[in-house]
Amino acid sequence: MDLRLLLILGVCVCSQVMAARSDDLTSLATLAFEHPLSSQQALDQMDASRLSHQQQLRLTLLQCETLLQTNANQAAINLARRAKAEASLWNIQAAIPYFLNCMSSAYFNRHDKATAFSLLDQAMQMAHESKQTDALIYSLLLRGQLQLQQGLLMGATEDLRLALNSHENIDRQANDWIRVPAAYLQITLAQLYYTSHDHIQALHNIQLAMTTAKADNKVRHQVLLSAARLYLDMELVAQSQQSLQQAKALLPYLASPFELAASYSEIASIEMSSGHMLAAIELLELALTAFTQEDQAIDTLKAASLLAQAYLFDGQTTRAIPMLEQAIAQANQLQQYADVERLQHLLAEHFSANGQTDSAYAALQAAYFALQQQQHQLSKMHFSHSHQLPPPTPAANTLSSPWNFVTPYLLVALLFFVIVPMIWVGSQRQKVFSTGSQLPTLASNNSLKQLLSVAKLKQQPLSIILLTVPEQAQLSADDLNSLLVSRLRQQDELISFDDGRTVIVLPNTHTEAAKRVRFQVKFALEAVNVDISWHLGMASMQHFDTPESIIKRAGINQLSYQCNRQATG
Repeated sequence: MDLRLLLILGVCVCSQVMAARSDDLTSLATLAFEHPLSSQQALDQMDASRLSHQQQLRLTLLQCETLLQTNANQAAINLARRAKAEASLWNIQAAIPYFLNCMSSAYFNRHDKATAFSLLDQAMQMAHESKQTDALIYSLLLRGQLQLQQGLLMGATEDLRLALNSHENIDRQANDWIRVPAAYLQITLAQLYYTSHDHIQALHNIQLAMTTAKADNKVRHQVLLSAARLYLDMELVAQSQQSLQQAKALLPYLASPFELAASYSEIASIEMSSGHMLAAIELLELALTAFTQEDQAIDTLKAASLLAQAYLFDGQTTRAIPMLEQAIAQANQLQQYADVERLQHLLAEHFSANGQTDSAYAALQAAYFALQQQQHQLSKMHFSHSHQLPPPTPAANTLSSPWNFVTPYLLVALLFFVIVPMIWVGSQRQKVFSTGSQLPTLASNNSLKQLLSVAKLKQQPLSIILLTVPEQAQLSADDLNSLLVSRLRQQDELISFDDGRTVIVLPNTHTEAAKRVRFQVKFALEAVNVDISWHLGMASMQHFDTPESIIKRAGINQLSYQCNRQATG
């Protein structure tokens, strides 16, 4: 009897000890995001030998997340690989998608997007099979961030909304591993809406991020920085400065040199946009030193580019121009063509303002070539992943996959509404370019209508540039056609209407990129006709657009641009 009582007491004590250790790990899971240094210190003090296999894996997962937060990416990859092997050995399949996410995040931080995408595919599949909603949410967030960085706004929107919707079901998960703060999802959604120029919705998501649970310390610091940037872009200067000061007060929660350098760069960007050049330069010099010491090539490039821009705006031309040229060379070497394009445009504007027309034209040519390289990269990235099945998306109460409902009827619809229009547009493209130097004349909007339909079906952006040749311009149709074709990509379309207007259609091109193309075309036209001012209208596709509506908006933009130019002399 005494022996049985002792056994019962022993079991109760062990259960309480294991429960206490689980509670400790749960609190550390939150701390890993909010204060990584404190989390690492607490994890180092835990005795892993007295934990169950599942608790040991969870402890390793928290260590992996802490390493990610402090930018120790290679260490995180090595740790996750070892833990993934242990999870397979111990037959704890539920842990594997979390370690795949850890590795994917580390490769994302190292700017190896192809490997990150591949690991995310595996993580999502295993999260679905093992019903790990937390892992699926983390995967969706990472993929949404990757797609947002690549300009794939439709895909990013879908992933981030699915991740937010899945938060309703996280309490039904059997075991807790690690849970990404909901504030990070709201921050990323705010960045998405900001990129889409929907500042009101972005502000709403920032406010949601601030009020959500577990948005403290480092998490709140990042929310406040995003709010400061958004307020500034909405010309709410007082609110921007208030958010920025609150974010600066939370800098002590960023312990590692990389964390501090990344925040310094973001703060400097806001200060520079606010006109505080000296403060921005001071922060960027600190950030550049830290990134260089941490051997972070791409982050060093971005900090150096921003610092060169600050020098240029501050009038320190002798320091700015050599640094810009060095940054351009480094960006080309690292194949960061978006940075090359942006910096070449900055140089072109500087040369143009100083009357150095030849240098400005050369910089624009280099920017155009970088834009082509960037589009090629994006197309290659999109092609390599658009042919893979989407990850299982959570339903209202389960993690069931929508691909379970794919039927032959859906495949038939896909054939008629996607493939057939694409073949038709391909044939139209051949007609457009088979006429040699002659600019095509289309009496109807059918070609533009099909291009809009394909862009909507493929969930890709599309922009147009509207061009009207001034009466005094001495430029033949053949010369105009040759000039425009030399400035455009192969997939771009030229459409001429009977009323003398020409529309340049830019598939898979968002607003900011279309603005740069308009600047390049305008510069080239005015270089041929020096005494004539060309007014080019522009519009980006919205979901409800028809050919008439998008051309009308481009015409309004053209008229507005012309009136503004006349008003300013």
